[in-house]
Amino acid sequence: MGKVWRSLLVAVLAVVFLWGCGIERAAIDPVGYRSIRQGDEITEEDAEQIVVGKTTKDDVYLMFGKPSEVVEDGHVFVYNWVRGSKANVLGLGSGSAKAHCLIITFDDDRIVTGHKITRGDVPIDYLTDTTIGEK
Repeated sequence: MGKVWRSLLVAVLAVVFLWGCGIERAAIDPVGYRSIRQGDEITEEDAEQIVVGKTTKDDVYLMFGKPSEVVEDGHVFVYNWVRGSKANVLGLGSGSAKAHCLIITFDDDRIVTGHKITRGDVPIDYLTDTTIGEK
């Protein structure tokens, strides 16, 4: 009878271990899909509310909230967001995500001088490029 209890104990411990490793999800849901969402998405239509030469920094705060980053002594606001998906089959999976950002530049009077929505990483020199004001 001791061998039966020992085998049962080993089986229970194996199930507990595998459960902790996430294998139970693959057994319960062999094909899974998850959406990746980080940050608030700002669409092209949202960005069109910004009027170069008229919209103020306070207006931008009211439209989009606190920026993800503030650079160049407050002359540049950056709003970041990520969208993507992750899929798995029997515990193995892959995913993809795309980073986006809205960059808004201001003059010394706190008025918008330009804005642009980009995809992917943005090099720092892009943030201070004068062409951003030429929307």
